[in-house]
Amino acid sequence: MALEHNDKVKEAPDAHSRALAHVDRMALFEDHSKLTKVGTSSHLPEFSLNDDSGAAKNGRDNPGAARQEGGLDKKTGKDGGTGTEEPSTEVVKRTGQDPKAPTVAFLDNFKEKHEDLGDGTRVAHGEISRAAAEARGFNTVALQDSDRRDQNGDIDFSQRFKDIGKKIDSGELKLGRGDVLNVSLGNNDPTFDQANKFLGFSGDRAITPENLAANRETILNRMKEISQDPSRSDADRATALRVVGTNQAIDDLKARGIEVVHAAGNTGPDKFSWDFMNSSRELSSVRPSGIPDDFSASNSLTKPGDGVIPIHVVNEMNLLSPTPIASQKGNLEIGDTGARFARTGRDIFPADTQIFNRETFQSGKRMETLKVDPAPLDPRMFDAAPIGTGTIAGALPTNDLGPSALASDRFSGAAPFPKKFDLAHPGQDRFAETLKPGEIPVVGVITGTSYANINYLKSEYERLRGLKSGDN
Repeated sequence: MALEHNDKVKEAPDAHSRALAHVDRMALFEDHSKLTKVGTSSHLPEFSLNDDSGAAKNGRDNPGAARQEGGLDKKTGKDGGTGTEEPSTEVVKRTGQDPKAPTVAFLDNFKEKHEDLGDGTRVAHGEISRAAAEARGFNTVALQDSDRRDQNGDIDFSQRFKDIGKKIDSGELKLGRGDVLNVSLGNNDPTFDQANKFLGFSGDRAITPENLAANRETILNRMKEISQDPSRSDADRATALRVVGTNQAIDDLKARGIEVVHAAGNTGPDKFSWDFMNSSRELSSVRPSGIPDDFSASNSLTKPGDGVIPIHVVNEMNLLSPTPIASQKGNLEIGDTGARFARTGRDIFPADTQIFNRETFQSGKRMETLKVDPAPLDPRMFDAAPIGTGTIAGALPTNDLGPSALASDRFSGAAPFPKKFDLAHPGQDRFAETLKPGEIPVVGVITGTSYANINYLKSEYERLRGLKSGDN
């Protein structure tokens, strides 16, 4: 099935546009023309769980994943027509040297920069959460997901998890008690009505968002029966076998002391991820008031998180970068995580021109354009003396943002832009309209249950570190 977790990046428009553009990650993982439609949806076409065609009906290969050669049919994801999947979880990055710190392994897409952070700066989807975890003190591992699929075109995560287990056994991955495997991917999850029809549940036996947790074992036992039922179609048996196998593989990882964290889904509260019912945490996204975000899955198996995170421009230069200072555009920071990405999109102006309020934010709705004083640029910005090489050996130039940075053996090369850069925004500090309580200026916003792990991991750091050291 196609990846269900259609995270969105809300891109702040320029001063000439009121429309809020966005990048929908489902466009990267789906070919809607191949879906078997049985209804309509504002998010995704519905799919049939009883399609006997055996075709890869739920979309095309993930263009962001590393392609495997050999017998792979690149249109269906099948291996030479055998319907078998060769698991692959390639290690593409490792960070962190603290043996006492917990490690988070992210099974995600790291090889293609498909996510637009709001001004044309593009990064890999998995890199956002990974960078935030690293900034918090976690050791991290980036695992590139395979584009292999099972005979139905679905992602069989049990194969990925078994491959991770083999890497642990071989010593390639050092994951155990106090460590986390984060998965912000998923299949095209069923609605509760579709799940009940597939399972044959109705009346008092019907599963609902409220009783899902209580019926988890009942669902898995029924899936085992379906996987061995000759009266069911091959597609049905394969689906049931995949669900049972994935949940069992999750239990096997948990038995090693690894916590499995999963993004619950972004097509609303009427769907659930039956592949990940045994996860340690299924993260949804809710507002500060506790109201679930309109895009988020929400049921008795989910744990509330925050999947809506603002993006700010940070006027910061890197003295060690090969890019000349005059050409640098500063960085984009993800919320208050400390995770920053060098701006490579639009020119440095304008920045942080959108009004964002977490409580009232609605997915798909535009944010208000921030009205700034249209005063002309201060001509003094062109008269400021350039940075001399002599200043680098001592204190770096200071500005209104705080004290100067001192050069030392720990100096990273990052420093605030000198005053001549700050003056490029003469009206940024005197807004024409006073911001209301809860409103902040931003350049963009990322949304999706994939990003609920950012604040969740931050809140769990000390507990996980204690588990890692054996204190808990």
